Amino acid sequence: MQVKGKLTAAWFDWTFRLLFLSFALPARMQTLILFVTSVFVGIHCYQHRTSEAHKKIIKPLLLGTPFLFFLIYFFLTPTASLHAWWKYTERSLAIFIVPFIAYGLMNAYPQGLRKNLSWYVIPLCLQALLGAVLCWYHGFSNAVDFRIYFETIIGKHPTYMGMHLAMVLSILLIHGKAACFQKKEITIFVSLITGVVLILLASKIIWVVVALILLVYLLYQLKRKQKQALLIFGIGMLLLVVAWFIPYTQYRMQELVVMFQSNTEQSGLNTVSLRKVLLQIDYNILQTYGLWGIGPVQLQAEINKQLLFYASATGIPIGSYNSHNEYLNQWLCFGIPGLLVFLSTLFLYWKKAIQHQNLLFILVLVIVCVTMLTENILTRQHGVVFYALWLGLFYFERKWPSKNYP
Repeated sequence: MQVKGKLTAAWFDWTFRLLFLSFALPARMQTLILFVTSVFVGIHCYQHRTSEAHKKIIKPLLLGTPFLFFLIYFFLTPTASLHAWWKYTERSLAIFIVPFIAYGLMNAYPQGLRKNLSWYVIPLCLQALLGAVLCWYHGFSNAVDFRIYFETIIGKHPTYMGMHLAMVLSILLIHGKAACFQKKEITIFVSLITGVVLILLASKIIWVVVALILLVYLLYQLKRKQKQALLIFGIGMLLLVVAWFIPYTQYRMQELVVMFQSNTEQSGLNTVSLRKVLLQIDYNILQTYGLWGIGPVQLQAEINKQLLFYASATGIPIGSYNSHNEYLNQWLCFGIPGLLVFLSTLFLYWKKAIQHQNLLFILVLVIVCVTMLTENILTRQHGVVFYALWLGLFYFERKWPSKNYP
């Protein structure tokens, strides 16, 4: 079903470009682009359908099965809460739809993925840099105020922007000169700027992600006897070490150490201790609903109730938070069956990435799987589309020659 003709290829090129560009656009614009893309891909697949087309949709259907649990819990959600159920379901719909879009695109025009990566790298770099410059212009002396203002003006939570920049860094490490910039010096400069903005965003889990990306890249390239990987790894780790000695980011770095050195009461309610409180609440709910789950709507209500009890007992005002761990969130919402299905889809992604020795695919999985340890990325559109689109595109990518595409 591969496309033929320059005109059709141009249509698919622009489809990839708009999808990549949509990550830098407002959520509603991204939704519109996804809708138009799904219609375009659907029409193309229908026009070029074969007698065995029904067999080929099994894989994207399997990748989207975690979404089906939202439909199941429609019947278990109280009538008064159905509006909340619809909000969660609408937000997660991309988990089901996007794998079909990815399958259609990669089956028809596989070269469009890596050919158009610059349409992701450049807009995200410019957006992140603009946000950082505007925040710095206002003179914020601490990371917390910086992060709040950054989200206000850019419209993305710093952790989710950090995911995008970690992806940008991965692309630059592997494809920089070929995929984005013609000169090696520009690629190095943009990579360093990306690293600096990642430090300024002060997302602790993204710092961990970046360290793992550099480590995986180092091990992969050393296996191929590419010694320059040592220099790249050293520069990246040096930036993270420097962040420890800068007052602006030192507090965020120290929070990670405090997590292993003291309990919640001693360290106060910072972002780390708050996650420890949420983890204890998650454990309490698991004891009651661990087998079949409680559903997304009831789960949030239960977490809010226990957070209210905590605030009353400690005298510390606290707002509404989700479970802040995607793995636990799947378990709490949909029980052991839902967790097993979710982990099975991740297993399919990892199996394909390792079988094809697709380094960029592996790095995307590192970004997603590690970030999900502290964030419910499938409860925000930015996270859902990042998860479904990138993993879907790389899953359906054919095995490229390793000498050109690691």
